[in-house]
Amino acid sequence: VDVWITVVEPPSSDSGMAVALPYPEVSIVGPTIVNPTDGSFPLTFSSEVVLSNPNQQSPLSYEWSLQGVNDEAIFAASRTKSFTAIYPSAMSPGSHYTLQLTAVSALKQETMARMTIYSNSPPTSGSLTVSPVEGYSLDTVFSLSSLNWIDSDLPLSYEFKFDTGTDGDLQVPLKIASSSTQIDTTLPPGEPLTLRVVVTDSLGAASTSQTSVVVLMRESSVDEVIDNMQIKVEESERTM
Repeated sequence: VDVWITVVEPPSSDSGMAVALPYPEVSIVGPTIVNPTDGSFPLTFSSEVVLSNPNQQSPLSYEWSLQGVNDEAIFAASRTKSFTAIYPSAMSPGSHYTLQLTAVSALKQETMARMTIYSNSPPTSGSLTVSPVEGYSLDTVFSLSSLNWIDSDLPLSYEFKFDTGTDGDLQVPLKIASSSTQIDTTLPPGEPLTLRVVVTDSLGAASTSQTSVVVLMRESSVDEVIDNMQIKVEESERTM
């Protein structure tokens, strides 16, 4: 963190002689790397003030700014308090930003602190493939593969899932996140059944790719399918 101090004329004592007080030190506390893929959850940044002299006064006013960004909507909290919050989803992946804090004391001493924030890029260019594209629940072994992802923040982790629920609003893991780019598994019935892979880099930025298969159900295997799905859910919960 770079600390910048604006020099102002010091106050005078009753004797008429100038009293030079040391300036309070201010710094920014918060993450230096953010992930735009984290969604709308804001990240908090706060100020830290160090008073090295008993005659120093804490800042009375604060002003936060993000250099190069004119849209104030990126701030999720007030810009004039000792802390603020920023929406990472409003940042462009792969970009650097400078967060600046200006603090002013009752004696008009103005101190500035700056922090460089890197907006991490998620993995790109990869895909999810499955073979075969049609089969039978519990009988057919499907091979899911996710390759060709590009990211400088290695290693990458891969988590394979399938959609379930009325509108596919529930995703059931087929395997917890690992470095493996391929899994072989049976699947529950679905016409079609949506499959997903979530690929995450070492700094936490994630991308999702999806595909679908047709999984038919034999009439005699309804109970087996239900039991198998329950087993997969329980295995997933034990490994989380």
